[in-house]
Amino acid sequence: EAITAYDQAIKHKPDDAFAWNNKGNVLGELGQYKEAIAAYEQAIQIKPDQHEAWNNKGAALGELGRHEQAIAAFNKAKQLSGK
Repeated sequence: EAITAYDQAIKHKPDDAFAWNNKGNVLGELGQYKEAIAAYEQAIQIKPDQHEAWNNKGAALGELGRHEQAIAAFNKAKQLSGK
C-alpha cells in the first residue's frame, strides 16, 4: 500500500525527491534492493545534495554485496551532510 501511495504522489509531482527516497525505503524494507536503488537514483537525480538518498542507496548497495559502490555512496552522503 505504501508503494502505491508513493507512486500516486510521484505521479502528481514527479520531481519530488523525498517521495522517491521514501519509496526506496519501502522497497528496501521489502528486500527489493535493485528497485530501491533505482528509486534512490531518481531522488538523487532530482536533488543531488539529498544526503539521505545517498546514504540509503549505500545501504541498499551493501545488501547486494556491492561494497565498493556502497562505500562511495556513504562517503558522498557524509560529504553532503557535513559530518
